[in-house]
Amino acid sequence: RGGAGPVSLRTERGGRLGDFDEVVFATHPDQALKALGASATDAERDLLGRFRYAPSTAYVHSDEQLMPQRTAAWASWNYMGTTATAAAGIRAPVYVTYWLNRLQHLDTERPVFLSLNPTTPPAEGTV
Repeated sequence: RGGAGPVSLRTERGGRLGDFDEVVFATHPDQALKALGASATDAERDLLGRFRYAPSTAYVHSDEQLMPQRTAAWASWNYMGTTATAAAGIRAPVYVTYWLNRLQHLDTERPVFLSLNPTTPPAEGTV
């Protein structure tokens, strides 16, 4: 907080209080702002309040058709494009598929994917 002195934090479990010179919020901005509560400065409210969110359609599945065609190109995060409305110049959500086996080190026989806003839903029986 720009040299405002130590920050006192109380843990949720056990209620222990501690003073810290610096605090890093490893969370979404709206959650950090909520955690700061009434003690948030005007600058913190301004900065953290600027982030906007959009709804996404999410599927956890095993449909390899929602991944890049070449398996050699598969990565933990796979940008697959945007919906047709985006191509027409209309703001549309991004289409991305996460390969959870690689990202989370899952040891499963079947692949596990998380797709956000796919242009077509995963095949029946893969969700």
